[in-house]
Amino acid sequence: MRSIKSRAFTLVELLVVIGIIALLISILLPVLNRAREAANRAKCASNMRQLAIVFYQYQSDFKGHLPCAGHDPDCGGINNNRAWVCWYSSDAFQGSLIQKYLSKGTTYKVLICPSDDPKARGRRTFAMTYPYSYVVPDTIVPRWSHWGMYPPKVKIVRPAEKILAIEENSAYIDKGCFDMGELRQFKRGLLSIRHGFNRGNVLFADGHCVSVDREFFTRAAAERGATVQIGTSEYVQAPYCFDPHAK
Repeated sequence: MRSIKSRAFTLVELLVVIGIIALLISILLPVLNRAREAANRAKCASNMRQLAIVFYQYQSDFKGHLPCAGHDPDCGGINNNRAWVCWYSSDAFQGSLIQKYLSKGTTYKVLICPSDDPKARGRRTFAMTYPYSYVVPDTIVPRWSHWGMYPPKVKIVRPAEKILAIEENSAYIDKGCFDMGELRQFKRGLLSIRHGFNRGNVLFADGHCVSVDREFFTRAAAERGATVQIGTSEYVQAPYCFDPHAK
């Protein structure tokens, strides 16, 4: 009876197999990364839409008033009962005005984009690092320090064109709001593009959230809704104005 001898792979065959596996990995990894980032972008948008709901619930309970912007310790810490988000005290999320309007069991993670890592930031305000991903414009949610105890009532005209919150660039984020005057003056790229394609999530006051090109966002904000040009494309009309009282 003839014996069957096992045949081992040669070195060349092993190298070919390894090369094929490496090629497949190099093809599949970018696809998997894009799929994961698309899921993170969707989760981020879902987080932001929850913010719109709780802001309007708060505004309804307080007869048209919105909470302050969480700009400094007077608003986001020492007097944290006036801030939309508390970030300067030990209880942090539990001191935020929006916390009680969120679904039961919702944690501080609703304020953090899945693709963001606040602990990796080096930028600080008053020796503290802002621990969340989302900020509001100071033109819609007033700073407490501007108005004393009670910020004015806010009537948002054309809410589908007014920005309520953005996911801010980690290079600049340092408080619960972003300064529109600073954005218009310096034209900084405040909008985060952590999801790729030079785009970041923007929440509008009617509750819809869309992915917006950073350059378009910056130009639209700086030029107050004027006609702007993005790259080499045609000039287009910026779709939103940041003045909450504009008609």
